[in-house]
Amino acid sequence: MLPCSADLCNARALWSGNVDGQGNIVPTLPAHPSVTRLTATSQQPRESSGAARSTSVVVVRDLQKLSSLIPAWQELAEHALERNIFYEHWMLLPALQAYGAGEDVGVALVLTESDGRRLGAGSLAGLFPVRLIPRFRNLNISALSLWQHPHCYLCTPLVRADCAVECVGGLLQWLRHGACAGLLELPWISADGPFRTLLLERCNGLGLTSWITESFTRGLWRQATDAADGPGAAVSGALRRRLRRQEKRLAESGRLEHVAMRPGDDIRRWIEEFLRVEASGWKGARGSALACSESGQRYFTQIATAAFRSGRLLMLGLDYDGEPIARRCAFLAGDGSFAFKTAYERAIWPLLARHHSGN
Repeated sequence: MLPCSADLCNARALWSGNVDGQGNIVPTLPAHPSVTRLTATSQQPRESSGAARSTSVVVVRDLQKLSSLIPAWQELAEHALERNIFYEHWMLLPALQAYGAGEDVGVALVLTESDGRRLGAGSLAGLFPVRLIPRFRNLNISALSLWQHPHCYLCTPLVRADCAVECVGGLLQWLRHGACAGLLELPWISADGPFRTLLLERCNGLGLTSWITESFTRGLWRQATDAADGPGAAVSGALRRRLRRQEKRLAESGRLEHVAMRPGDDIRRWIEEFLRVEASGWKGARGSALACSESGQRYFTQIATAAFRSGRLLMLGLDYDGEPIARRCAFLAGDGSFAFKTAYERAIWPLLARHHSGN
């Protein structure tokens, strides 16, 4: 199981600010411009022989500006300390368009550069989508929180592995001296990953207070050390037997097929089938299925199409008498994948129950 947590960090920042031409912090009213910047200096770890690096934090709220950063953004995702598809450009930009309206959301970009280099010529070291909460938990204090939309299941930020210390240190310095909030909330981050370990180390080093407000566990599939075990080894024998019985009952009353999306398939058909199957189940009845809103349907169409074109979409399913009755969608990342959604036809359960009562 994969522990997740929601962490809070005392950012000790009570006003917003920009930096003037001489590098001085200038307090301003929280007008929330499209771009703000603060520059700080961070030292590399003692064991590193590299030069000191300065960090520059830029908050961008304009989608066009963010789109211009896609090449650097993609490189950051490929070299991240922890992978997170939900904050990659092909997922986050459609999410901001679909679900960001009405929320004070910005994307904090951490840039690093070696001493002597022109400010602004540094590399993209970190990406933190955040939203401002004016009254955090009904307290008289503001907070920045990692942004999570309805279909985002992990909020671990993208941090470049080879400069992670400078990135996290620069972000905390910005929060301490230049952000417009007193707290930083990090919901739905991996509790046993390297990012959280580094975050706590840097908080302790800067004298910042941090604490956990809640934690929970999530399922995580890992490759078996013994290849002979196969993926079925992670499922109990009782569950495997029950699934085989249900599959046999369906096959007795109609033609049951396991299907998988191929590179040359019609992605529009797969998307339409997934949306239709999901809307037929309990999510459709509750109004939470993707197809229940134009924004949800557009969001899924955009991310599934982008993932398909880059070879990162995994879609599997079951067809019954030539009609889709179940679909599963996942997105590939590195050596693994992120499970996104599973959908099934509501009509399948009466069929299974009828066969069960006849045995």
